[in-house]
This record gives sequence, C-alpha cells and structure tokens, in this order.
Amino acid sequence: MYLNIACFNITFISCLTVTAPPSVPKKFFFSHIDDDLLVFGIEKGFNGGHEQTFIIEYKPFGMPEVVWSAILKINEKELDNPFSNGSYYINIPKIQGGQYGFRVYAENKKGNSFAIEGVHVEIKTSVPSPIIRDFPVEAVAGGVVGAIMVVIVIVVVAVVIKRQTLKTKMKSKHL
Repeated sequence: MYLNIACFNITFISCLTVTAPPSVPKKFFFSHIDDDLLVFGIEKGFNGGHEQTFIIEYKPFGMPEVVWSAILKINEKELDNPFSNGSYYINIPKIQGGQYGFRVYAENKKGNSFAIEGVHVEIKTSVPSPIIRDFPVEAVAGGVVGAIMVVIVIVVVAVVIKRQTLKTKMKSKHL
C-alpha cells in the first residue's frame, strides 16, 4: 500500500493601511524675512495614510483673547526647497509690523493633528528710504552754466555802475 501525500505552501499577502488623523509636524521654526516674505521651516510628521495639508495660523503675541487666524494652507505635495535637515521652506506674505505668535497643524480627510505653537516673530515696520532722483547731466550742466552767466552779468553791471559813479565824481571835481 502506497500513501501519496501532497504538500502545499500557502502564502498570505496582506496589506495593512493605516488611516488616521496626521501626526503633529515634527518641527516648525522661523527662518528669516526675505523681501516681503516670512520664511518658516517645517518638518512633516506621519500623514496618517492620507495626503495632508498644513495650516499656519497667527495672532498678535501676548493676546490670549484673540482668536488664531489662518494665514496659509499648503498641501504636502506643494512643499519644495528642502533644508539640509529634511525640513521644508514655507513662504508666507509679510504682515504689518508687530509681534506675532505663529503655529502650525496638519489635517487630512480623517481629522486634524494638534498644533505646534510657540514661534514668536517680531516684524519691524520698514521706513521708506528717501527718494533719490537721478538728474540728467545736461540739466545739471545747464544749471551750473546759467548760474555762472547770472554772476557774470551782475559783476558787469556792478562794474558799469561803479565807473559811472566815478566819472560823475570826477566831473564834479573839475567844475
């Protein structure tokens, strides 16, 4: 009697997809002011299995009663210009001078992360520089020549008047 035994290897492949609200961004920091932009840096956290968007909010510093206002929403696909440490630049239009607190949080279709607060930025009000006009050389030269001519005319008139006065005095002495 023969016994036939068949062996089967069954492999199960399963994909586990995590779907949850995103993690808090790992880092959020102020970098610098560039012309009319505030430049911040952000390092993404786990996106929760879905595309995430970062919302940056601000409010006047030291005013807890004031509500945070969104200043920028940026999708993670729009982030570019990475810093060498894995963070990304985010450019925000410059706001009027003052002291502000900034915060960021992430959102995806499952919800929002907590916010990272504590970025304090002081924006100085810029004073416009005085207007310096470039005058054409011809106009400057013409003005100088004109001024010299006026001085010459005044000197000639003064000399003529002086001579006339001397002539008159000489005639009156001879009479």
